[in-house]
Amino acid sequence: MCVTGTLFLSSCATKVIDTVATSVVVVPTTSPSGSVRQLFDAAIAETTELGIAMNKADSAGARQRLANIDAIWVVMQPLAQDLGDQTLEDLQLVIDLLHTAVMRNRPADGDKALKFLLLLDESIPNS
Repeated sequence: MCVTGTLFLSSCATKVIDTVATSVVVVPTTSPSGSVRQLFDAAIAETTELGIAMNKADSAGARQRLANIDAIWVVMQPLAQDLGDQTLEDLQLVIDLLHTAVMRNRPADGDKALKFLLLLDESIPNS
């Protein structure tokens, strides 16, 4: 026994609104410099401020802090080559987590990134 059915669909006019996503490019306020330790400490300070901005729902402030962290990372990365591949990968993961925190508005990810940075503190030389 075979049962066949026919499905009738009514069509409706649908209005599609095309939106254009905009992205804001934020330029760091200062050009970072210093030793790996100084840059790392600056990254911790910026990450702390990023978390404060996110908790206050200050998305512009959070984006500015993220831009500052990115600028620090660009300067720090070549200086930190002797820290070892694992430490560099861990630092990159923290940077990626901060991007996720800001772009997806996830303050908890920003807090996690700060905790990970503090755990990495022992891997950074004091000189």
